[in-house]
Amino acid sequence: MIRAITNSGPTKFLRQASFLFCLFLACGVSAQLLEYDTRISAEPEKLTIEESILIQVTDQSFDRLSDVSIEYLGDDEIAILEASLLDGQGKLIRSISKKEIVTRHDISEGIFFSNNWVKEFKVVGPTYPYRIRYRVRTTRKKFTQIVRWYPMIHTTVSTLKATLHLTTPRDYPVLIEQTGNPSYDSVIQ
Repeated sequence: MIRAITNSGPTKFLRQASFLFCLFLACGVSAQLLEYDTRISAEPEKLTIEESILIQVTDQSFDRLSDVSIEYLGDDEIAILEASLLDGQGKLIRSISKKEIVTRHDISEGIFFSNNWVKEFKVVGPTYPYRIRYRVRTTRKKFTQIVRWYPMIHTTVSTLKATLHLTTPRDYPVLIEQTGNPSYDSVIQ
């Protein structure tokens, strides 16, 4: 089953507010999400999500984007496949080593138990503009939802290109709910 539902609700308001904020303060020039590619493979007992993100920072006001946090559940298998610093042209400056990636428990104040974890690393370029590229694969055995996809990293950072690829077995039931008017292709093989 595939069904699409369109809703203009609060997400549309946030998009419009973000656009106006960027228009008046020119924040879209300071940083951009150049690419956000998500590939999901869903099977009855396993969900694999691979995300590839490319961010460009053009001035110091958005260096905070160089603090990368990857949230996950304790039961997930997570692998950081790539974490790199690139120059403004996309040439590799350096790769982030496994020693630079910190794993910590993400427990909120007032919560007795949490199974939330975070992998973090920081990478700041020596000159502007610079780019941050990272790829993460998450494998989940227990899941009730395939994806809740918001291809953005911050409301004040414009997304130039975002793609979502979903692969499922032919008889796997899928419900698609969408906001706005995104274009998408459906290929059944």
